[in-house]
Amino acid sequence: MNGDADYHAVLADLKERREGIDAAIKTVEGIIVQLGLTPGSAKIRGTQDLPADAFLTLTIPEAAIKFLGMVRSAQSVAQIWEAMKQGGLTHTKYNAVYNALFRRENQVGDVVKLPDGNWGLSEWYATSPSLKRKVKSKTVSAEPQEAKAPPKREGLTVVDATERVLREVGKPLHANVIVEKLREMGKETSAKSIAGTLPQDPKKRFKNLGKNLWVLVEK
Repeated sequence: MNGDADYHAVLADLKERREGIDAAIKTVEGIIVQLGLTPGSAKIRGTQDLPADAFLTLTIPEAAIKFLGMVRSAQSVAQIWEAMKQGGLTHTKYNAVYNALFRRENQVGDVVKLPDGNWGLSEWYATSPSLKRKVKSKTVSAEPQEAKAPPKREGLTVVDATERVLREVGKPLHANVIVEKLREMGKETSAKSIAGTLPQDPKKRFKNLGKNLWVLVEK
């Protein structure tokens, strides 16, 4: 044994390194808890795989982050909203989710809106220069511009606007998705209203394929 070695210094160095490792472990554990991950947890396919109590006791932003971490892919506001209701936040309103995501992006920056309108976790896009600039540019005082009510389009009813939406996408859409697209056009409605209004269309333009999934009837 080397009697000249400063074992006190070596011990102090090891303890300092241990403190750093312990801090890193706590950080990773926090991320795991936040994302709702468990050892060996698999990627979920969607809301159908969510436990009914997945988001109980969580705030809307916390639930959104947890869901994105579980599904591991960008999601629309409507998809995140549906997941929250499936996971226990049954009384959550669409607008509350919509506004909460924008506030979270502006104030914290751990979620980000993508060019296609979907939402993801900022950490997924660390190598994307445009999205990195977007996250860095957020300030606490900024207000989400998209959260403001869009201007109303005159002369276009909700039913006519629904026809336009379905014709543009060219495929069946669930009422929740139709509602989201109508909001972008300045039309306020709900999935329940869609289910009650479209069957009453005098032109018989719409068909319910089941479970509020709508398609245009081509004549």
